[in-house]
Amino acid sequence: MRSALFVILFAVFAACSEKGPPAPPKTGQTPPGPAAATPVTSPAAAAPTVGSAASAPVASKPTAEPKAPEPAPRFTAAERRQARMQWVTCSTCHGDKGKGDGLAGLALKPRPRDFTDAKFQKEKTDEQLFQVIRKGGAANGLSAAMAAYDLPDGVIYALVAHIRKLGGK
Repeated sequence: MRSALFVILFAVFAACSEKGPPAPPKTGQTPPGPAAATPVTSPAAAAPTVGSAASAPVASKPTAEPKAPEPAPRFTAAERRQARMQWVTCSTCHGDKGKGDGLAGLALKPRPRDFTDAKFQKEKTDEQLFQVIRKGGAANGLSAAMAAYDLPDGVIYALVAHIRKLGGK
């Protein structure tokens, strides 16, 4: 009975999970947009000439600070699949959607962490989440009910990415 429940939970989780982020363009490819519509044939053709409007100084407009690129995932597709299987164990306490409302978690004091809580997501770093999964709650000043898991680093990073996704990050 219990193994059937885990199989069902895993199947539901796998069906609900999203595909990974889109692949970045390959080196040398020009992303679609206005710049792609007007190809430049030579550097001389693009350079402004003396007296042209393009050579006049232009007042700089304040621009938004550019966002840092998203870091590359620290896990493989195989590790992500293993993390999905591990989430079945996590969800018994944290719940399928990470709200801390899993069946086993209902009996725990304190209740399991709600991963959808924006304040929690903002306050905790990926490294802190990694350490709680790796070493357990007691080793990190949290509830001893949160067990330590001896998993490969990539699987833990995939779990951290899933926790972030639950929080909308």
